[in-house]
Amino acid sequence: MFLVAEHTPTGHIVGVCSSIPPLTVLGGMERYEADPVSLGATPMACAKLRALTVTDDHRRQGIASALLTRAMAIHREHCAFMMYGQFTAEDVALARFHPRHGFTIHAPSEPVILPGIAGYRDVGATPLPGEQMFSHTI
Repeated sequence: MFLVAEHTPTGHIVGVCSSIPPLTVLGGMERYEADPVSLGATPMACAKLRALTVTDDHRRQGIASALLTRAMAIHREHCAFMMYGQFTAEDVALARFHPRHGFTIHAPSEPVILPGIAGYRDVGATPLPGEQMFSHTI
């Protein structure tokens, strides 16, 4: 899902939010031969926040917050119960931003555990080196 924030007078895009199904989790489930119901339910139950950005000259105006809030609401309307993502561990601004929106910041190298869906066991999403995960029940 892509959401955009448009500057009304100019029509320029000033912010973008992108969220996707948990593709790496689905790949792991497939390797463990998860049943088709579980594979079909997982993309609806969990969403990974892939990107959230606002142009430099439009930051600190609530645009990222509005995009994130709307993305969570849309996923919740479609029966998702969790959103997660990752960020560069040194990014202090994001470490402050996400908790203000209800996200838990996980310790470096700590995975996010996604609860089992449709009888499938719990699965994890692991950060890349130098990254931290964040998650939120929505």
